[in-house]
Amino acid sequence: MAFESMLRGLYSSLERLWVKTEGRFTPVLIAVYNVSAIIQALCVVFFLAGAVGEKACFPVGLIGYGVYHIMMVVFGIFFLYRTWYICSNNRVFMVLGAISVLNRIIWSLYDLATSKTYWNTEYGQGYCAMNSNPFAMTGYLVSDMATDILCTLATGIVSISYFSSDLRKLFLVMIVENIVRSVFVLPIQVASVWCTLNALDSTVANVIASVEIYVLTQAVNSEFFMFKIRNAALDESIRGEIELNRIESENRVGVEKS
Repeated sequence: MAFESMLRGLYSSLERLWVKTEGRFTPVLIAVYNVSAIIQALCVVFFLAGAVGEKACFPVGLIGYGVYHIMMVVFGIFFLYRTWYICSNNRVFMVLGAISVLNRIIWSLYDLATSKTYWNTEYGQGYCAMNSNPFAMTGYLVSDMATDILCTLATGIVSISYFSSDLRKLFLVMIVENIVRSVFVLPIQVASVWCTLNALDSTVANVIASVEIYVLTQAVNSEFFMFKIRNAALDESIRGEIELNRIESENRVGVEKS
């Protein structure tokens, strides 16, 4: 199911890049995310299946770590960029978003420098094991959670100011969208932190990572579906505003004639 979602998301993003001449940044992010997620998922499958040999252990582990961090940085940029757009390119949010991305990149580099995979022969027959830095893992997972919360809060704050306007239906859709994303994303991120703090074995960590990849992939690729929902809400808001203006215009004409 995860691979299917990744491939559909990749296809949809490439299709949009092919037909659109403007607004390419979002589909580029979605495409990069899905390519990274596919590679990361393959690495996890190989590890869980015990298909990684001694010679391939280190490079496969390095690739897995690397594309995971690329995937998560792009995930954060995607939602920060979309929220920044919702906030009407607010400079304060832009600064907070830039700090969030920079913080995530720093934790990613620290994790890559201190975590590794190695060939473990402790129990007789060797296998490829992961030696992750729990401090680095906690740092970047908390950073991911902070980014998600920042996007949800910013969208909520901006939407409140539009509740009395003709665009309230559009912003209501965006609030619900952010809340639903947080409801699914935050628990798996909390589970990842719990797994790290309790030093669970690599198999459990890989299973949680697999679930995380699936949840995040659904969150990113739902953009194509939610884009249609937001457009429908926007069209309805515009039609409502036009109808309201028509009624007000008729009322003014009626008053002038009387």
